[in-house]
Amino acid sequence: MSSGGIHKTFALLVQQHLTQALWFCGEVSSKEDRNLELAQLEISLLEVIQEKTRGNLSDDEQRLLADALHEARMAFVFASQKPQPEKVENSTTQPPAPHENDLTGAAEKSS
Repeated sequence: MSSGGIHKTFALLVQQHLTQALWFCGEVSSKEDRNLELAQLEISLLEVIQEKTRGNLSDDEQRLLADALHEARMAFVFASQKPQPEKVENSTTQPPAPHENDLTGAAEKSS
């Protein structure tokens, strides 16, 4: 390991996965966007990056990745202890059933 700085592209890669993990934990989005399965996937991707780059990172890069993993894992633990928010059904997802008067009025208009 070298003690050099952080490669900008590496920092961006780590930050992208951290942001996605936090998003899916509901940390940076509405709680309704929470998806713990996708949060776990993002954490797993950070773990793969850590495993596959072991021995090839500067001290700063290693610390950046370790800190990102810690933050993502803590957000996941915190989010998994909260109840899943209920999805609010949107009343406009299905059009209202036509009333009998609506059908006779439509038939009269088309005549």
